Amino acid sequence: MNTLVLVFHPHLHDGSRINRTLAETAAAPSVTVRDEYALYPDFRIDAEAEQEALLAADRVVWQFPVYWYSSPALLKQWEDTVLRHGWAYGTGGD
Repeated sequence: MNTLVLVFHPHLHDGSRINRTLAETAAAPSVTVRDEYALYPDFRIDAEAEQEALLAADRVVWQFPVYWYSSPALLKQWEDTVLRHGWAYGTGGD
């Protein structure tokens, strides 16, 4: 089984100890860890690349810190951009 870990932490490498350790520990032959803030520092998300990564995975884990009962900005944008109508839900969505 392939597992995809999507990490959404704006300071993963220069301020996070716990999330960085969790992401590093998750790395294994059957696990792909994607640091979304490193991939998209300009917030220009490649929806097709993200959808391909999701389709290739058997399991998906979203890892992110909770800010005032909310998620980081890039995660919200990722949800809106990648999980779009016609692909993730709605007519033609799966």
